[in-house]
Amino acid sequence: MTHFGNQFDADDYLKSFKEKEQFFDAFKEALTLDVYSLISKHHSHSKYNKSMENAIATYANDIINTTESVIDKDEHYPEYRKQKELNSITKLLNKVLSAVDGDDFLEQMHLCCKKLISQYYPGILHLSNYGFRLLERNSKMYTASFILSLKQKQLIDVE
Repeated sequence: MTHFGNQFDADDYLKSFKEKEQFFDAFKEALTLDVYSLISKHHSHSKYNKSMENAIATYANDIINTTESVIDKDEHYPEYRKQKELNSITKLLNKVLSAVDGDDFLEQMHLCCKKLISQYYPGILHLSNYGFRLLERNSKMYTASFILSLKQKQLIDVE
């Protein structure tokens, strides 16, 4: 391969990387706006500060990572491995949910998350039954974990 050929590949890679970064930034910004709006609605004394910003950024990263992971697993895992993964995440989700009150805040936050996932990842409409359920449970687990983290860091009121 010529030097020009290597440069072309590097340029394509850099362009792809920048597009992915822009996508992630747009997702994180949209999630931040929607999530903080919900937090403000349910916990009016909460303040948007560096701790809140970091917590939401971590939540956004978790949602991006789990969405992309589930899409990849749905494409490449055989059905028995997806079933095994589904059983494992269900057990973990049940433990996390037992630590969070199953209130309206959790459900609204999860709905907000699902809306953004479907908006930014329209390919999820083609997930298998296992893939869709994996994504549903993973996103709910990360949403519940996010709420627990906010409570533990006293960024929202503990009810």
